Amino acid sequence: IAVALKSIPPMIMGGSRFLIAGALLWLWCHFINKDRASLKDWKQNGFSGILMIFGGNGAVVWVEQYLPSGLVAVAVASMPIWLAILDKPNWKTTFSRGMPVLGLIIGFAGVVFLFSNGERATLNDSPIAMISIPILVLGTISWAAGTLYSKKIRSGTSVFMRVSIQMLVGGVVYAIAGIVSGEWRSFEPLAIGGESLFALMYLIIFGSLVAYLAYVWLLTVRPAAQVGTYAYVNPAVAVFLGWLFIDEQITASTLAALVLVLSGVVLINLSYQKDR
Repeated sequence: IAVALKSIPPMIMGGSRFLIAGALLWLWCHFINKDRASLKDWKQNGFSGILMIFGGNGAVVWVEQYLPSGLVAVAVASMPIWLAILDKPNWKTTFSRGMPVLGLIIGFAGVVFLFSNGERATLNDSPIAMISIPILVLGTISWAAGTLYSKKIRSGTSVFMRVSIQMLVGGVVYAIAGIVSGEWRSFEPLAIGGESLFALMYLIIFGSLVAYLAYVWLLTVRPAAQVGTYAYVNPAVAVFLGWLFIDEQITASTLAALVLVLSGVVLINLSYQKDR
């Protein structure tokens, strides 16, 4: 995402990514797999797509204009914490012991520490960067809410069709946001650099058609809290790749926050798995 944003505006980049991926998947479902979706399927999965693709991923895309990708990834790692908080039907199971409560406290401490004095040098006291913090947190909550909602959808259509609808509706909202923000008026397609174009293609194929599809499919066969454990891996990989490819500095405070956040997530999910 950080590389794609070098020469593509955020809403245009996100909209292009999901509209192209969603259209390709929908065409395959409709003409090859002969899958059909009802109006109810479009409403339910479209709403889920708005929460996850635009609300969750869109927040990440927008804030990465102003925050390092490693820092963003560590903050997004708190998503399983929000899953536990929003999953009210499973509160009794999740919080039946002190371990999940301790996990919540430690995880939140990590997020607070990440955006406190420890990262002040990174944020450079920029007003826009500081605004990005609550937007990123709200985006993470939106992704968690969309995850839970997606899991509860009862649909007669395939997971592939469901994902295509989510990506198409989310991509349309991205495009509308691009119009409202004025991105399309100043956008120059010929100014897109090779790096950004390659990154966009990578996001379409591996980020959307592979990873996002795998995520939604897993939600149909495994508990949401267990699927959310992908957050154990993402931030560590993102911090390393940010350092390797775009020269982002790995600070001690970022690593400390990463340890705190992941420790909290581990405690929450260990208790959940023990009850299971």
